[in-house]
Amino acid sequence: MFDKLKCLFSFKWFYIVLFIILSIYTFWDEIAIGSETIKFIRDSKKIEGEHEVYSFKENKVNIINLDENYFGDDESIYDGDVKYMYFRPIPNEKLYSLDSNNKKFYDSFISMDEFKGVLDVLHKNNYMIINIADLYDQVYREGSFRVKRKILNIPKGKIPFVLFVDDFGYSSSRLIIDDEDMQVKMIKVKNGNEEITEDNNVITIINKFVRENEGFSFNNAKGVLSIVDSESIFGYNTGRNISKRSRISTDKIKKLSNDIYEAKRIADNLKNDGWIFACNTYGNIDFKDVTLNLVKNDMDNWYRYVSNIIGYTNLFVYPSGNVIDKNDERFKYLNDSGFNIFCSSMKKMNNKDCFKIQPYVNISRDLICYDITSLHHNEYYDILKDIIINPRKAKKLYKEGIRE
Repeated sequence: MFDKLKCLFSFKWFYIVLFIILSIYTFWDEIAIGSETIKFIRDSKKIEGEHEVYSFKENKVNIINLDENYFGDDESIYDGDVKYMYFRPIPNEKLYSLDSNNKKFYDSFISMDEFKGVLDVLHKNNYMIINIADLYDQVYREGSFRVKRKILNIPKGKIPFVLFVDDFGYSSSRLIIDDEDMQVKMIKVKNGNEEITEDNNVITIINKFVRENEGFSFNNAKGVLSIVDSESIFGYNTGRNISKRSRISTDKIKKLSNDIYEAKRIADNLKNDGWIFACNTYGNIDFKDVTLNLVKNDMDNWYRYVSNIIGYTNLFVYPSGNVIDKNDERFKYLNDSGFNIFCSSMKKMNNKDCFKIQPYVNISRDLICYDITSLHHNEYYDILKDIIINPRKAKKLYKEGIRE
């Protein structure tokens, strides 16, 4: 036995391996990012500030090279979970003044005043909006775009979150670009009169809040707008229902052309200003009730009337939160169509952080409303309890004239 061990230790490669193991133990630091662990190797012979990042998962190693300017003095690698929040604010109305007896309706929406209060509380508690592009890279492999988790480097002490806005529409209003300051604002029509405002629309509220509150946005990130065409795009008709008519007057063609031009102009302005768009289907379809052919028809309309306005997006938001399995032919169709970040409100769909290239990722979002802050007692959102009130009690007080 001793002779065998002596023979083993006589091999040169054994000492090489031993040296490598001791070097790893001595020089590598470890940090957990989300649910994955990455290790940093720092070699004193390298230029100061240069780092190589090794990601270990399922016995595979992914190497990411970081340049010498990656680490700033006031920044650090965020090693916690990133929050994904989405909102359904009521435009132009006080929530409790609306006539509805649907409990689910009241528990899942918030008023504009509450939305403004939520932004203020998040800012005071060191939350920071980030762009989802700061979390995932697009990588072209084998004929398609895939995604890969990035290392998030943000100011120290900040808590990053991605903000989504769903189900927003324009019935008696529209967005415009103010020629004086080139900011997107809203024209609200009331009693036949037009009024330009930044206070009654979720997009303009966030734009204004980020301008006035330094440190609330990382690299001027704003949020993700989930777009459908059921309520027109930004208040403009971009072709919906027009194609169904056999005869179209010249005036209607001119109006349609102008609407398409203005909607695209606004979309380009928003993208340049830190907003990102997501597909929410064309007709806000419910996936538990539709076939593959219906999905294809709906997406044909999306590309024809919506995508030509907002441009390409790889984000897909499930309408009504109803997800589909990765083996479902409808999912494969959407993934093959270029969507590789799928967003839902189902916890079981959430991907673990992974720093290797993947064909798609699933993101679970939290709906910020009375339902999550009070009914479900979500500890992450206890800071919002005093902001988002019970809408049904507020409705009762409103009817009794106690609350304005």
